[in-house]
Amino acid sequence: MACPAGHTAEGWETQFGTNHLGHFLLTDLLMDKLESSAPSRVVVLSSAAHQTGRIDFDNLKSERSYMAWLAYGRSKIANIYHARELNRRYHDRGVTAVSVHPGVILTQLYRNTVFRFVTPVLKPLTKTVPQGAATSVWAALAPEVATEAVAGKYLADCNVEKPVALALDDEIAAKLWDFSVEAIKEGAEQAQE
Repeated sequence: MACPAGHTAEGWETQFGTNHLGHFLLTDLLMDKLESSAPSRVVVLSSAAHQTGRIDFDNLKSERSYMAWLAYGRSKIANIYHARELNRRYHDRGVTAVSVHPGVILTQLYRNTVFRFVTPVLKPLTKTVPQGAATSVWAALAPEVATEAVAGKYLADCNVEKPVALALDDEIAAKLWDFSVEAIKEGAEQAQE
């Protein structure tokens, strides 16, 4: 989270490559199994930090500029787009997808941020690790999550929450899906060379 500028072996900005493309690839590799074992679920871990995220298709490698928190926000809005589009494409085949904000949990995730210095002040406002896991567990197991009312949505505190309006743009979600498919194909080709 908000790590120093860096890139994956494939050249993607580290947070976008790890938080979005890595998870997109894993889900893609599991799709046959997810469909054959339907009903199944994909829980994509996002964050309230998605509110600062914007998908600039011309700068996903952060070659023009890099701001750690904005890059993190971009990766987290990408997580919401991924869950929405995955659910749109596969829900009728028995695969439900949702995105989840676990809450603020003081873990090593903060090691690259200023928050590591203010931990004592933040502690009363944070969740424990089990509390932070609660929404992910609910998303994975609760029967109501597979319903039309919840599937594809952004969840926090074991409820449907409304993400920033931009995260609801289905055109961007579909475009990011197609972009991600091409990105993982290119990565596979690079790995074979």
